[in-house]
Amino acid sequence: MDLRTLRPLLRLFVPLLALAGLSIFIAACGDDDPTATATARPAATTPPAATATPTRPAATTPAPGQTVTAAAPTATPTRAATPTAAATSAPKVPVKPRLVIALPAPAEQQTAPYTQSQVSEKLNAQYDHLIGRGILTNEEQPELATSWSVAPNGKDWTFNLRQGVPFYKAGKAIPGYTLSVKDLQLTWELLNGEGGPYGSKDTRSPGEWTARFGGMANWEFPNDFTAVIHAPNVILDLGFFMSDEWESGVMSVQHWTAVGGEAGFKADPVGNGPWTYVKHAINQEFLHARVENHYRRTPEFHERQVLLVQEAATRQAMLLAKEADIIPLVRAQRATITSAGFKTAKSTFPSVHQGLGLIYYREDVYCKDGKVLPGSGVPTCGKSPGGYDPNDPLRKPDVRLALNHAINRDAFNKAYYNSQGFPLVDYFPPWRSDFKDS
Repeated sequence: MDLRTLRPLLRLFVPLLALAGLSIFIAACGDDDPTATATARPAATTPPAATATPTRPAATTPAPGQTVTAAAPTATPTRAATPTAAATSAPKVPVKPRLVIALPAPAEQQTAPYTQSQVSEKLNAQYDHLIGRGILTNEEQPELATSWSVAPNGKDWTFNLRQGVPFYKAGKAIPGYTLSVKDLQLTWELLNGEGGPYGSKDTRSPGEWTARFGGMANWEFPNDFTAVIHAPNVILDLGFFMSDEWESGVMSVQHWTAVGGEAGFKADPVGNGPWTYVKHAINQEFLHARVENHYRRTPEFHERQVLLVQEAATRQAMLLAKEADIIPLVRAQRATITSAGFKTAKSTFPSVHQGLGLIYYREDVYCKDGKVLPGSGVPTCGKSPGGYDPNDPLRKPDVRLALNHAINRDAFNKAYYNSQGFPLVDYFPPWRSDFKDS
C-alpha cells in the first residue's frame, strides 16, 4: 500500500482528524485468529529530540535563490522512526485484496481538488501533486516536479515537471494522456476561480489562492514542462501549498475536455496518483483501485475503501467484526480493542499542527470586480476588516514574539496531549535536516 494516502494533512480541529492524525488501530486483516495482528509500517512512538541527526541529504525547502533537486529520501532520520525492511527482502503480500478504513465523515465529500479543503482532498487518492512529503520526515520530495526553486526576490517560483507521466483510469495509464504545463493551468485556474477557460463557481477559496500565486497574468510557461509563477507578494512557502499537504492535486485538461468539462470530470475524475477512482457515495464510502505499474509506486493492496462512519462505537464494532481494518483511536476503547488481540499504533509525526493564532487585522482585503472572493475573510470591498487599527500592538512582531514566550507550552502539552506533543517551528518537525531552532 502507498501510505502517502494515509498521512495526516491536518490543521486545527478538522473532521478528518482520524485520517492518521490520531493513533490508529491495525486490524488482523483476513486472519481467522482474533488475537493476530497485521503488519504495518513502523511508526515513531515518541517525539524525536531536536538534536536528532538526519541521515538524508541537505534541506529540501528552498531559500530564495536555492533550487530543490530530485534527490528523493534514501534513509530514515535517526530516532525519527524505525526503518522499513531492506529493499532486498521479499515483496510484501497483502493478507486481503482490499484495505478498509473507517473514518468519521468530513464536511466536504467531492471528487475535485478545488472544491474542498486540503483535508478533505485526502479522500481523493487519484491525485498527485507537484511536491510530495516524506511519510517519516515530512520533508519535501519530488513528485510531479523533479525540481523547484524560488528566486532571491521571494516571489518568482520555477517548477520543472517530469516528462512522460501518465494520467490513470481503471488502474491503467490512459493512452496519450501525459502530464504537461497545460494541466497546471487547468488546476491553477480552478483553484483561484479566475473565470478563464476553466473557471468554476464551485471554487472553494479563490481569495486565498489568488493571494498566493496570482492569476493567469502571473504565470509563465516557457515550454511544456516548465512553469514559472511570479507571485504578487513574497511567499517563501509556495512549495508547501503545491505539495500533497494541500488541495492542489493536478488534474488532466485532456480528460476535462473529453468528458465535456466540470460536470463530466467530477463524475469521472482522473489524476496521476497511485490509485484510480471507482465510486463514492455521500456519507457512505470512497472506493479506489490501485494503479498497476505506477510511475512512482504501485500500492500493495488492490483496493482502498474508506467507509464514512460517524459513530465511534460503530467503528469499533466494525473492527471487532473484521469489517474494517483500520479505525481512529478513541482512548476509552483501547482496553476493549487490545483485549480482543488487536494492536494499536501511532501515526508518524507530526500528526496534528496545533497552534494559537495571534491575529493582527489586515489593512485591506482582496477583491475582484468589486466583489470579495471566498477566503478573503471580510464582507466588504474597499474597507478594512472590522477591528483594524494601524496602532494595534499585535501588528508588531516583537509583541507577538513576547506573547509566544509567555505561553506555557509544557502545561498545555500536559493538559491536552498527555505530554505526547513537542514544539514546532511552523510546520517543521525537529528531525528535518533543514530544521533550525531559530
